[in-house]
Amino acid sequence: MKKAFIALFIFLYFAASQASADYVVLNSTQIEKSPVIKDLRQLGAEFVIEKGTWHTTKTPPFPGGPWTVRKTFSISQKKLSGGLYYFKYNVELYNRNGPTVVNATYVISFRPSNGKVSVISYRYFVKFHKPHPITPDDSPGYANLGVPSNYDFLDQGVDYTVKTAIAKGELKNSTYSVGKVYSIYDFGNAEPPGNRFLLTLIRKDSYTIRVSITVLDVAPNLQDKYHPTYIIYSNKL
Repeated sequence: MKKAFIALFIFLYFAASQASADYVVLNSTQIEKSPVIKDLRQLGAEFVIEKGTWHTTKTPPFPGGPWTVRKTFSISQKKLSGGLYYFKYNVELYNRNGPTVVNATYVISFRPSNGKVSVISYRYFVKFHKPHPITPDDSPGYANLGVPSNYDFLDQGVDYTVKTAIAKGELKNSTYSVGKVYSIYDFGNAEPPGNRFLLTLIRKDSYTIRVSITVLDVAPNLQDKYHPTYIIYSNKL
């Protein structure tokens, strides 16, 4: 029994070592030359922040307010069969409220041929946290993806983005649907208030496009002046 346990331990150790060895650490030049790698770093960071703020059993939960990726310790890449890539990010997240410092590691799968993307694993630990004495309910921060009312402006933003981007030749003339929403950043008590959505759009042929859409909460007579704005992210590595 003891020998079997030792054999299993050795097998798992070498399997884990091999899985880790499959990743190649990217240098700064490789990272800077690839907008996709940097864009996915931000997508994964916002995914982790939303989870750590609203869907965690860890103490303390992340505070509200603006977050940044303050440091990137490493980015590793693994290429699998069929043109699928895994990117492993090890970063430091920073929130000036408190402040709070978080070390996070997350893995994102990405297939350039069809744009499909997914956060397949993540973990984090709070490195430093000093409670902020005042955190107003209407302060800016990442909204809870589990609350339906936080999606109130999404359809308006998607409709404008698709229509405008097709007219400008930035998207193919096709039908699009919302894939996955990765984060909603609420501008809080800013004037005018509004939300920024980070999401994927799925084209009729199943091609995936990552977009960021900002929609301001203004009166109907001001919507021409304060129309939604968007960023369409490239899938070219």
